[in-house]
Amino acid sequence: MDSKLQRKIEKLMRDHCANYLNGGCLLTDGPCVFSQVHGAPSCRYAQGSVLPAFPDVEEAYYNSFGKSKRKNIGTCDMCGESYTKCSNRQKFCHSCRERAEKESRRKRDSRYREANRRFRKNIDS
Repeated sequence: MDSKLQRKIEKLMRDHCANYLNGGCLLTDGPCVFSQVHGAPSCRYAQGSVLPAFPDVEEAYYNSFGKSKRKNIGTCDMCGESYTKCSNRQKFCHSCRERAEKESRRKRDSRYREANRRFRKNIDS
């Protein structure tokens, strides 16, 4: 975890954690684990109550350990941006979805017209 994120989380704990008092944790009767520099700080209360109130900090915190809190993350096949999936079959982000549907419809209609041309050609002959 980088020092900028560490300072931001420490400030959140000071300002928003109900168990934080004078640099210490009321639950452990010791120093707040998020003010420690070594290792991966882990406090169930803070992770469940304080961090979810700040989604950008929470995401940065979990990403710093190679984990992601969000489970349904996809990468758009068209533009390459990451997005939150609404279903397991979704391939495109919201902004590319209409363009992808239009392209798919164009190809589908083209195949349909070509099949109809071949069918009519066979009937006429």
